[in-house]
Amino acid sequence: MLKKEPAPRLEAMIQHARGVCAAGFPQQNQRFLPALWKWILTKHFFPERTREGLNGPISAQKGRKPVRKLFLLFAAVVVVALPAVASADTITFQAPATGANQGSGGPNQFNLDHHYAYTWRIGGVNLAGKSITSATITFRNIRNWDSNPNMLFVHLLDTAKNAGVSSFQDASLSQSPVTDINDDFAGARYLSNPLVGSGTGNTFLTQQSFSMTATNFVYTFTADQLQILSTYFLNGGDIAFGFDPDCHFWNDGIAFSFTTTPNAVPEPATLALLGTGLAGLYYSRRRKKQSQAQNID
Repeated sequence: MLKKEPAPRLEAMIQHARGVCAAGFPQQNQRFLPALWKWILTKHFFPERTREGLNGPISAQKGRKPVRKLFLLFAAVVVVALPAVASADTITFQAPATGANQGSGGPNQFNLDHHYAYTWRIGGVNLAGKSITSATITFRNIRNWDSNPNMLFVHLLDTAKNAGVSSFQDASLSQSPVTDINDDFAGARYLSNPLVGSGTGNTFLTQQSFSMTATNFVYTFTADQLQILSTYFLNGGDIAFGFDPDCHFWNDGIAFSFTTTPNAVPEPATLALLGTGLAGLYYSRRRKKQSQAQNID
């Protein structure tokens, strides 16, 4: 008759693994860690022994080589200790509707009058422990009000003097159609721009002309611009956009979106699990030596 004799301390080791996984592992990994560790400990470090009768021979599963055991342990630790796939968060800001339903614009229209330049400041962003992986600014259903030459200049600013939307007149109200196509957020004009303070960080994003046919214009930030965007946010928790419309652009709103992922951090349970496994390896080899000594006696 076969009688199984569980290896000593196995249950204690499993309970310890449960405690470690509850303390330091993502929730989605916790449900399978104890079972995995039970298999590792039973299969490779504490094989069950069998007895055949009262005086029969004792047969034990042949031990694996310590190097192979250690390799399997490291592999198991790497698999179960890998951080969970980081979930991405997308944050979207909608610009205030400053020209709702004017002209051929929609209910969310952001006024882009060619006689003015604008800033839109966005605040309250905390990037602690996160990285920006993508960003876009979208102009919905934007089109020029006539067929004359035109240009929309878009800049990313570290900040702006005023919260929300601000503007200043940069062309005579009698100028129609527009004849002065120059960027108020570049060169000497930027130095005298009343919407920003001296020394404010300024990054050119894009310039674009439009026809009289409405289109959704989406500008995607480059990798370098994403780094600058992160730097601006970390410097005070806000950014701003500078818009200089050199013609009048009807639209149905402007939206800014960016995606973040948590920064990778070492799993706190990795070293604890590794220590547990190494302790199991040591105990397994010790038992093997004791068993060999008893057989010799």
